[in-house]
Amino acid sequence: MTVLPDPAKSCVLLIGAHTYAAPDLPNLPAVARNLSALRAAFTNPLVWGIPPSRCVVLDQPESSVSVLNTLHGLAARAEDTLVVYYAGHGLTKPKSADLFLALPGTQPEKWFTALCYDDVADVIRHDRKPAMRTVVIVDCCFSGRALGESMSGGTSLADETEIEGSYVLTATSATQVALSPAGERLTAFTGALVTVLTEGVDDGPELIDMDTLFRHLRIALAADGLPKPHKRSRDTAGRLALARNRCYRPPEPDPFPPGPPPVAVPDPGASQPLHGAGDRTDHLGPLAPAVRVPVPGSRVARWSRRLLVTVLVASLGTAAVYFGPGLFAGGSPSIPTAKVQAQPLWKSAVVNSGGFETFRVLGDLVVTAAPQQVVEALAADSGQVKWQTQGSLLDADRERGTLIRRANGDVALVDSASGKEVWGYAAGTPITSARLAGPLTVVLRQSDDGATPNVIGLNSATGKKEWQFDVGTGSVECSASSEAVLVVFTLAATNAANYTVSALDLKTGKTRWTRFMDHNELGSNSDICAGWRQIVSSEVFVALRGTASGGPSDAYALDLTDGSQAWNVPGAKAVDVGEATGTAYVETEAGLRAVVAKTGVWRWTFAGFSSGRGDWLTFADGALVVQGNGRIIRLDPGKGKPMWSTYIGTGGDKPEIHDGHVYVSNGDDVYSLALADGKLQWQHRGDGWMVGAGSGVDAVYVIDKTTSLVSKVGPPPPPPTVQTSTTG
Repeated sequence: MTVLPDPAKSCVLLIGAHTYAAPDLPNLPAVARNLSALRAAFTNPLVWGIPPSRCVVLDQPESSVSVLNTLHGLAARAEDTLVVYYAGHGLTKPKSADLFLALPGTQPEKWFTALCYDDVADVIRHDRKPAMRTVVIVDCCFSGRALGESMSGGTSLADETEIEGSYVLTATSATQVALSPAGERLTAFTGALVTVLTEGVDDGPELIDMDTLFRHLRIALAADGLPKPHKRSRDTAGRLALARNRCYRPPEPDPFPPGPPPVAVPDPGASQPLHGAGDRTDHLGPLAPAVRVPVPGSRVARWSRRLLVTVLVASLGTAAVYFGPGLFAGGSPSIPTAKVQAQPLWKSAVVNSGGFETFRVLGDLVVTAAPQQVVEALAADSGQVKWQTQGSLLDADRERGTLIRRANGDVALVDSASGKEVWGYAAGTPITSARLAGPLTVVLRQSDDGATPNVIGLNSATGKKEWQFDVGTGSVECSASSEAVLVVFTLAATNAANYTVSALDLKTGKTRWTRFMDHNELGSNSDICAGWRQIVSSEVFVALRGTASGGPSDAYALDLTDGSQAWNVPGAKAVDVGEATGTAYVETEAGLRAVVAKTGVWRWTFAGFSSGRGDWLTFADGALVVQGNGRIIRLDPGKGKPMWSTYIGTGGDKPEIHDGHVYVSNGDDVYSLALADGKLQWQHRGDGWMVGAGSGVDAVYVIDKTTSLVSKVGPPPPPPTVQTSTTG
């Protein structure tokens, strides 16, 4: 039986060496991208969903000892499955069948400066738990030697180095070199591996087991004239899965099975719904032959309407389509009233001056912007002011700190716990915005006359300027960042219809590419900047663009490697991205469409959905929740099938998901719904904006629309337990 390992009881170790001190070992820049791509795949809940804390990346490890120590700890920690991956140069020793894995400081003529694969196998074999399964993946030259294959063709070494209950997958045979094609983002073998994990296998099983993975890798790589992978497994390890199949569609019965022969003509005035909520219409098989034109209102007419829907959907391919008319029909029901009415847990005298954009929930603290250029931090449990400082709020993180713009225009980082200044940077010219982006603080700076705008990368720990990107003439409108890439949007000063999009290396500030676009391509700058948070796994940038005439917009993606357009969805009204799933969610006139963010491949459509607003989608804790048609709807993120729907009325704030609850506002009242089934838990009546949810506690933060005072609301605490005692 094929099983997917329990992610909470498994561990992954990703090892990569891409930059070498020895001149005889060429650098392999694709290896660094291998590591980030595999980590994104394994932690994606739609692929496997292993917690990030259990997916350890050793990028440029210093020594074999550091690698083996880390492996020792993970092997002892994993209870279900351990996955070990290496990418880099593979080395051999004369008159030996051993495989050596190059590290950054390895000298090719000194084999002992590399990591011996036998040592890796020994640690796994001796430190693993008896029931634990192991997958070892090696992407390097001569990696087939990890299978125990000697150069003479013998297999005696295999009996000594095989790991019980294990599956070893290698990029090549014992004598072949692995390839990292020039210009490719990933190495050949790992690129094919990531594609199968993240995009799935057509007509494949629900879970991609190791044997299925191996077969598809071998076929795909051989078709491109690349080295074929090799494998060796013990026991039933070949049935071990590492991923859910993103292309899997379960077999379903014919939604319109042939019925008995008609015995009477039904009432011509009767009507039947075409589809109820949640009906699937994918995999409907070949199209039926043409039928005669039916008499309106007849049984044949009603069945032909169903046939028409079937034909239309079948022509769209194998993506799933769920219909919402049955869910949204019947007008607007009454807004529910919860049995439990929330109450203020505390009310603060602090006035918020900017709503959601100037309010941050940082665990046991909330940070808010107050009038007169003051930033204050409140204790989450009591609302008491912990600290305050002069300036306006730019960005905040519990561990990295809180970014403040001082009254004189300087940027400062203060410690989020104490409010003490860590460093200050004298910008000299007005600051448009600043954000914490990985190890850097990215500052968008504008001159007084708009002639010399630039973007500055500051070291987030010290405030030291690491690089500066000069825009030239014009203005810096907005930016977006991932762990590796910063995308900057600028507007030309001489022609307000010309835009420039530039991708910068976040560490160095060097330009990867620049693309020029006109107004007809991108629409207004407000259209563009609304989507500049949408970077997916450092691969594509997703945004919404309007038209010069104000007509229908397009959702589009740019490839971050070269700036080319990866895909385009016309007629889009809104777009959002689920970073964890690698999915772009596009709202069109037809409903909500989910596409693979990297390729634009259509995954599913939830027909009839209409948000009618901006912040309408939330993905967290593996759950997808949308707000539209006056309802809060939870959808299966892999299939688009509605799981539950609760009517709350129109308007409101973006849904929040925390600790098994969905918090949402309809513009007046705030509701707490159970994430599992959508049932109403409690309600807060009032006229306020919901600006955040508490972590670890069933409560939300609200800003009163009239007074702008901050409060925390939630269900009343349970009555105290009466202690009784008996004597005997």
